[in-house]
Amino acid sequence: MDENPFATLKFIATVISHKKDISPPSVEQDFKTVSRNLMYHFSTIDTQLQILYLELLLKFPQILPADQTRIHIGLTWLSRLSYHNNIHYDVAATKMMELIINTWKIQNENLIKTLNEFSTLFDTEKEDVSPALGNVLHNFPEGLIPATTRPIASNLTLEDSKLTYIFKSLFNWPLTNVTAQWALGLLEGFKQAKRFNIIVRVASTSSANLSIQLCVRELRKPAFEVLEVLLYGLQSSPFIFHKILPQLQSVIQTLQQKKEERHKSGQPQQQEPEPVQNQKPDGCHIVARNVLEVLKECYDSYSVGNPVRVHTDFLRTNESDGPLNVEEEDQILERMANLAYTLMFHFSGYPELYSPLLAILKPFTSPSESSMKLTLLARSNTSQLDYFGELSEAFELQGRSRYGKAGLVNLGNTCYINSFVQSLFLTDSFRNLILGLGQAQAQAPVSPSVPRVLVQIQRMFGFLTLSLRQAYPPKEFISVLPEWYRSGRQQDSSEFGKYLLDELETNLGSLHSTLKLKIHEIFGGSLVNSITCEKCHTTSSRNENIVDLSLAFPVDSSEKQDLMSMMSYFFADEKLEESNKYFCDVCNSHENAIKRVRLEQHPAHLVVNFKRFSFDIATRTRKKILTEVEFPRTFTFQQTNGEEKPRYGLYAVVMHSGTSAEHGHYYTYARHSSSTINDEDTWLRFNDSYVDTAKFESFTNISKAFKNDSAYLLFYSLISQSSQGPQTDTVVPGWLEREILLDNDRFLKEQTEKQRRRTETAEYSSRKRFYDDSNHDPSSGSDPGSCGDSFGFGGPRFIC
Repeated sequence: MDENPFATLKFIATVISHKKDISPPSVEQDFKTVSRNLMYHFSTIDTQLQILYLELLLKFPQILPADQTRIHIGLTWLSRLSYHNNIHYDVAATKMMELIINTWKIQNENLIKTLNEFSTLFDTEKEDVSPALGNVLHNFPEGLIPATTRPIASNLTLEDSKLTYIFKSLFNWPLTNVTAQWALGLLEGFKQAKRFNIIVRVASTSSANLSIQLCVRELRKPAFEVLEVLLYGLQSSPFIFHKILPQLQSVIQTLQQKKEERHKSGQPQQQEPEPVQNQKPDGCHIVARNVLEVLKECYDSYSVGNPVRVHTDFLRTNESDGPLNVEEEDQILERMANLAYTLMFHFSGYPELYSPLLAILKPFTSPSESSMKLTLLARSNTSQLDYFGELSEAFELQGRSRYGKAGLVNLGNTCYINSFVQSLFLTDSFRNLILGLGQAQAQAPVSPSVPRVLVQIQRMFGFLTLSLRQAYPPKEFISVLPEWYRSGRQQDSSEFGKYLLDELETNLGSLHSTLKLKIHEIFGGSLVNSITCEKCHTTSSRNENIVDLSLAFPVDSSEKQDLMSMMSYFFADEKLEESNKYFCDVCNSHENAIKRVRLEQHPAHLVVNFKRFSFDIATRTRKKILTEVEFPRTFTFQQTNGEEKPRYGLYAVVMHSGTSAEHGHYYTYARHSSSTINDEDTWLRFNDSYVDTAKFESFTNISKAFKNDSAYLLFYSLISQSSQGPQTDTVVPGWLEREILLDNDRFLKEQTEKQRRRTETAEYSSRKRFYDDSNHDPSSGSDPGSCGDSFGFGGPRFIC
């Protein structure tokens, strides 16, 4: 018997299958003889023999020495069970689960033993645990899931890497209504335990698989419920939303088309079956093989930007599964549309990306702004500035864009900083001034006499110049700003810019008086405000230094405006008369007068600020004026005191997307300020971490399609300077260059290591895995279930 256990198994199985009148003791001795060896060679047997062996174990459970062994064997076999092209998968998976469930019926403690054993089967270096293992969670008593997920999530003895891998596997397996409860329970548990890094890392790697599960009708509802919580919870970066956007868009479009077809045909609402699982009378449920096969096909066909085909029918194995109920699916479709509208509202400022989705969403009513704000507030998980600064690499940022520019990571409502800083960076003379300071220094300045904000903006500009990374996280720069800019709350980009330029001018002046003048030479100009008495014709005047030109909208500004008319409005003569007469010192009386504003000193770089935010007394908020403003690529400044009429060319536009100063998103279109002006000039769009190309027409006409997206700040440079051609050569201080080159080396090593792991995983997954019994001696009698690292549940911690 020992020498040929397979033959013995066949003999025993034949005896049982022919229902011979043989009592258990008559076969137990032979079965015991082969069983202990056979269980460790289980993966080498064909599936039909596996099923026969499982039937024997279920018939004679006393053959296995202990519940822990049965649990270990059942879980190990499930983790190795292949479903692809395996017509016996459903039966085999069911028998394996029955073996485990029978131990649960003996004593409740075996549920906890199962979870502890479950966690030991995950090897983070080898990512091919069979989805059959998910049936364990699928059959777990639903009432115990909330009490089970909380201690798992809060158990700090479990390493984040271990939990991340298990959590990621759960998201990659087909989600049923029960396993979705596990996912949601763990999400809430990690949130309460403030283990946000696990949530972010799993979301960044597995969100695409969740969106693909939306394509399989059996999985659509549970997958969407998990994806919805995930997307609403991660509000500090659009990365996850944008990653799954093409697939979400495809699902919404397909389901809406199907809905319209039903309405045209007059198809009634019908009752749906529950075909996501094979159900057995004894209560054992498994996810059917046909569902797994279709999901694998979807995974294999997925690529970024190439949505997977959406299955609109159930994967019924026969025609007796019953008619379909579409009412719940229509509710899911409506929630998908609301999710898309709300996240586009929250992550505004991506008009080119959102245009196709908006066209698909036309049949759906957008939630009100107040409703979307309430939803975002109620469902937010992670908005902390420091948290996202530490976890920026979890979003898998790649190398520097192919356009030669790096972005700035949004650290939580810091887009107003990023957009203004990118405009400053592409102001070539300003960038060269900042980077030119301390060229002779051998190391980073640490003297208290060197202002920290100056050091950090220099470091930031250095990384934007030389870093190989896609984006630089400006955490250190933000850390030296005043508290109100470190709060993680949305601020006004124009006000921040004025603060920063004033602070730098003050700091540069503390280093050297001539440096202070440099800032004024780059952005500074002056206006002359004059009042002329109409009686004595005496003129009094006052000069005013400016770093920007703030243009107000006319009182009746509902009509479309243009830059030239708004400048004419700003510089228009104002008559002071009646109750607003001017007191003339010469006449010593109140007289009619003319107030006039003219440009006295034209700045080398003119910043135009549209005063779009006005205080609404009723709502006590700074509401936005959405009036569209046309602005030219070049213009000649007419309102000057002298005969010289300076000509300016546009090089940066800071856009604001949203309806108020407290909520919205800033992003920038820009080019080098010293670039030659022409009709074919190429622009770049800087949207936090992302940089891509754009055309002048794409953002000058943006308000036609996106009424909440409008130009807020315009940056113009003198044509006399820009016509000299690009002057973009920048020399980074030696100490800073060395720091950046070291970081570039780290980045290249990181990319090489990631590529190595991807290659190893691909090669490893292409080979069939078998159970490795090389380190276990069946004759030793030791318990194979006594492994080390596990969920760490103890009996006393579990309360039934």
